[in-house]
Amino acid sequence: MSTPQPFPLSQLGAMADKQNLACIAGTIASIYKPKTGTNSTGEWSIQNAVIKGTDGIEVTLWLKDRPEIPTAAKGRFIVLTARQGEKGLSGLYIMDDDYNGKVTRKIKVTPTAELTYQDDAPQREYNPPASRPSAAARQKAVEESWQEPTGSHHPDPDPDATQAKAQAARKHDAPDSIKEAERTILQITNLHLTCSRAVIKYEAPTFKKLTGQDMTESQVQGAIASVFIESCRSGLHRNMPTAPLLD
Repeated sequence: MSTPQPFPLSQLGAMADKQNLACIAGTIASIYKPKTGTNSTGEWSIQNAVIKGTDGIEVTLWLKDRPEIPTAAKGRFIVLTARQGEKGLSGLYIMDDDYNGKVTRKIKVTPTAELTYQDDAPQREYNPPASRPSAAARQKAVEESWQEPTGSHHPDPDPDATQAKAQAARKHDAPDSIKEAERTILQITNLHLTCSRAVIKYEAPTFKKLTGQDMTESQVQGAIASVFIESCRSGLHRNMPTAPLLD
């Protein structure tokens, strides 16, 4: 499974308290010794660290009951990835730390999150395994995958009929698992398009009315990602059509 695209730290302000995150990344700017103790449930530990994202934004990590990150790790680039379980993501959460009436936004990291170091790449730059294609590109790829090439340069008196027969034969011969995968992929793609449309046509204009400012491109992308992740967690793609959306 490929590593998900890290969430931009500059968009944390648009997230809700206790909301899940799939992945974050950044360079360790500061690291502090953990505090430990024992309570009725056993031993506990809390360690704070500050990471600087590729967008230049710094955020504090609140690491709970995890192995200590050594002070020697300062300056190293880390990637934190949430665990995907039957009940959804776990391990990375938005956290509003209220201390003496002052609320500071942090990221809570629990034992289920995976921490890895990216030592084979520049410290200020995260290189995911592969960039995610746009929703339009994914939909186009799916549609083109269903188009049967003619495979012949000879004139055909009825090319439409020939292509229809070829497509029918292909779909008839395709295993049920492939057909089901194609339907599910289109449902997920349609869900992503629906989330994009909701953000662009509703959230962005409403944001401007409430704040007097336009949402930046990164804010729009972050909002679409947040809505899409929550929609997927709720299984909303199952309610989407298995054919391309037509406005």
